[in-house]
Amino acid sequence: MEKITAEMFEQIFQDIITNTNDYADKNKVKKHNAAHNKISKLLKDVESDKKYLTQLFKALLQSNNDKIKLSVATKCLEFDVLTPEAIECLNKLYLLNTLPGLDKLSIELTLKKYNKD
Repeated sequence: MEKITAEMFEQIFQDIITNTNDYADKNKVKKHNAAHNKISKLLKDVESDKKYLTQLFKALLQSNNDKIKLSVATKCLEFDVLTPEAIECLNKLYLLNTLPGLDKLSIELTLKKYNKD
């Protein structure tokens, strides 16, 4: 079984970013969906290893890419690892106002959902 590394996640995520928001190009849509599916499968393969997920997500929360931080912070909440760090990251990303409106809305909704639970 291949374990996902921080470098693999970042590379696959770049495929997602590069091939997003161009629904007229079927090839880009296929690449975008394939990248999402690959990340999901690789994370599912290691989801029971909380120590490994913690190490992986901790490294990725330090990324220079705000979209990666957003994705990883939400995955932290989904997998129940590094919850305080994920909340702090989402709050910082929200306040920085460097992400597009839909990402900012996603952060806001994620924080509201988390605060209700």
